Amino acid sequence: MNTIDQRLDLPYLESVETRDAGRILPILGICAMYSWVIFAAIYGCIVYREFMPLEGRIATAILLACIGWIALRVLFSFTYFKTDSDGFTMRGPFRRRFIPWIEIQSASVSMTRTKETMLTLITKRDKVRVNARGLGGGAGIADCVAASVWQHLRREGRADGMILPESALRLWDEIPDDVPAEIDWGKPASKGTLFITILMAVFFYGGIIGMANSMGLTIPLLIMCASMALGVTAMMKMLFSTALCTASGARVRRDGIEGDFPFGKRYIPWSQVASAWWSQKNLVIKSVNPRSEIWVPYKLGSRESERLILCIIRYLRSAGNPQAVPLPVLISSDSSYFKKTAFSSQHIEAMKQAFLNTLDEPARRCIKRLGAIQSTLIFFGLALALSVMFTDPVGRLAHIFHASPDVRYFFWLHSLIIAVPLIITSTLVFSIASELICARFAGPYREIWKEYNTLGSGKLYRIIAYIGAVIGVLGVLAIPFMVGCYTSFKDSGMAIGRFGRFHEEFHPWSQVQQLETHAVVGYNHGRPYTRNIYTIRFSDGSDWSVDENGIIGCDQRDELVPAMQFAVSKSGRQMVYK
Repeated sequence: MNTIDQRLDLPYLESVETRDAGRILPILGICAMYSWVIFAAIYGCIVYREFMPLEGRIATAILLACIGWIALRVLFSFTYFKTDSDGFTMRGPFRRRFIPWIEIQSASVSMTRTKETMLTLITKRDKVRVNARGLGGGAGIADCVAASVWQHLRREGRADGMILPESALRLWDEIPDDVPAEIDWGKPASKGTLFITILMAVFFYGGIIGMANSMGLTIPLLIMCASMALGVTAMMKMLFSTALCTASGARVRRDGIEGDFPFGKRYIPWSQVASAWWSQKNLVIKSVNPRSEIWVPYKLGSRESERLILCIIRYLRSAGNPQAVPLPVLISSDSSYFKKTAFSSQHIEAMKQAFLNTLDEPARRCIKRLGAIQSTLIFFGLALALSVMFTDPVGRLAHIFHASPDVRYFFWLHSLIIAVPLIITSTLVFSIASELICARFAGPYREIWKEYNTLGSGKLYRIIAYIGAVIGVLGVLAIPFMVGCYTSFKDSGMAIGRFGRFHEEFHPWSQVQQLETHAVVGYNHGRPYTRNIYTIRFSDGSDWSVDENGIIGCDQRDELVPAMQFAVSKSGRQMVYK
């Protein structure tokens, strides 16, 4: 239960305001990425409608429905939240709502599987769920919103059902007395990160321009490139903001904070702080001047970085506009708290390194050794799955069971079809298996090893791994069906094994009614090319069709034309070109 006395009302919780994540550029970027997928799916359905089976159309419709539902959720969700003395304000790209405190009958706080705070408000009309996504640093914006709502509702006598999470209670923690009033931190500014970001921008935009130039300036391609460019612009804006606003050094004084940046220094007085919040790995301080912003990086496990952040939070809480900034996870002084409240949104490697810093030397060496063994086993599983692409076990088994000595030409399903899901599955399965194997050899450090592996993962990671294992098992079970999917050309006729059927279809050459070739024109690097789709129709109404680009493996693709010529000579039918 909450142990906060009513007399401890915090001034910086009277009004909490989140960042406005519904600005036009991020929204346009998200919509552009969705529209690119939607456009590609619709364009593919139109161009290849003659060759798309009913199952493909149904799958495309389901894909478009899912993407449309996600896009609507993004566009009509609330992305901005604010509390004040009058009530609770929520705003999104196309929605706005204000709830006075008197209309809220009760409220509750829960945690999602990804360790984010979920706030539920029950009004006289409906139930409102607020998910101001928690960000890294021990407690995020969502905890500040929940704590502010709790403080206002408690005065109305309707906060009895709200039990704040431990991370939100960090808002009431005081700054330790040993934190100095002024502090200097960091190193000289460097332009390396900005240079890498510029190279990334050149690479992405150059790729889009090169694709548009090589494939021809058609209207569909221009629409696709424009949507991709808009999505890349949104992404690059975030990367450039990180490169230009993250301070490499900082000096905290009683009257303000000064940061070092690639193009000079930036100073923000405490009296002019407009807002402050935790991002994933930075404490962001924004001035009333829209162009003045300082991002102070927080290095998990570094005592110097911890003291710097604590010194900044002390002044932010008592600034001219008090800011609700919770204390971060303090590794060097409170390792037990870190082990209880580490968030998956923080950088996993930094979390694990900070955890290792809390151990004695023998335990640290043992955990590092087990971690190396775990990585080796995971790479072994990945190599095992990649070997399927080169050894083609499905093709070898198909030859053993179905390629008799009188077969002239033989076609089968290549193992590459199941290689990709096997790669994903083997990585997940070997991650869990290696963790369990290393636990058997951890000896007295078994519990420490288990705790080390749970950092940044939790139950959701295991659920995903189990789902991957199920997919892998289904992929292995599909191998017999793939082995039974083949086509063989013999002197006496064609033997066809279709996927999902356990009997072989045999058609003598006398049953061949027609042989067709359908040429489809495409473009590669601006140059037209044709690919052939061959179809053999039989007198019983069945047919066999193959696209030369759909055949995997050069050995099979080189035999396709000779096999069709063999079918023409044996059946006595002429090839019909369409």
